[in-house]
Amino acid sequence: MLCLAVDAMLMCPFRKKGDGITAYAAFYHLNLGNNYYTVVPINAITSAGSDVSPINGAGTAFPTTGTGNSLYIKLGYLAPEHWAGRSRLGVFGTYQYSKLEALKDAVQVFETGINWFLSTNKVKLSCLYRNRPVYQGSAASGNSTGNAVVADRKGEVIAQLQFNF
Repeated sequence: MLCLAVDAMLMCPFRKKGDGITAYAAFYHLNLGNNYYTVVPINAITSAGSDVSPINGAGTAFPTTGTGNSLYIKLGYLAPEHWAGRSRLGVFGTYQYSKLEALKDAVQVFETGINWFLSTNKVKLSCLYRNRPVYQGSAASGNSTGNAVVADRKGEVIAQLQFNF
């Protein structure tokens, strides 16, 4: 097993009011074994049906990591403090590009979202839109080759409410 990574982070305030940007970028080179990959369903509560791709599985699952190279970028903007009472807004976007050994097509995931910090960060409401690939075909395993290609893309909306005590 070999895992190499390079990360960079930038936090840049603009004014005394506390607004600014955040940027994060990471490059990963992973060797977790021949044609290894992981499919992760994020908060999925569904079960597989007969028409489900053998790569993605059911629900919101998609290949997230594995042997190969990945690039991840996240950009965000936090609005000034007290622009609307005691609340703040933050917007962000992410992009993941992973060229995994087991899959013929690269994994590309796009996300955009908004965070609404209520009562000075004691309550946070978030909404995120994700666009992810759906694969058809078979993945490579061991020393065999695969033919898994992106056959479709699916969108999903995720909302969450967080309380800090």
